[in-house]
Amino acid sequence: MKIRLSLLVKIVGVAVLLVALATVFVFSYGREQSWELLAGPPDLGAADLGTLSRRSWSNDALMCRDSFCPAALVDLPGSIYKINAMDLAVALDDAVVGEDHLRRVDDGLDPLYRRFVQRTPGLRFPDTIDVRFFPLSEDRSYMAVYSRSQMGYGDFGVNRERIQRWAGYLDYVPHDN
Repeated sequence: MKIRLSLLVKIVGVAVLLVALATVFVFSYGREQSWELLAGPPDLGAADLGTLSRRSWSNDALMCRDSFCPAALVDLPGSIYKINAMDLAVALDDAVVGEDHLRRVDDGLDPLYRRFVQRTPGLRFPDTIDVRFFPLSEDRSYMAVYSRSQMGYGDFGVNRERIQRWAGYLDYVPHDN
């Protein structure tokens, strides 16, 4: 019994030491740089909403209507806005500018598309957010948002909460449900 307890104490000690060393490394090297070293660039690239197939684990969320995202399981349908698509894009840009740890990463060539990387406050885990604006007529448009985590098998609802929050920023814009 003494040998087993001694072995258990050694195993726990080594585990604690490894966690401490990993923590020191992450904070001395930099949280964002550490994740990039371990998992690659934080920008996951553009998602094609027309052919999007959702992940098998629950670390993403999608706000889209079936007609715009026919191949994907949708979390929220979103609203049709009574505003043209360019003005809707500008309204979203103005709204998200205050978000913490958010950086736009697309090339800006498509005026109706945005891609962002946003990091969690504590450990700086990166998420990629694609936003596509669809013009429906001269004064009606739709916004689809796909938010996905780079790492992990779950996100504790962070991506779904983000797309709900971003849609909520536009509640002042006249829209249909």
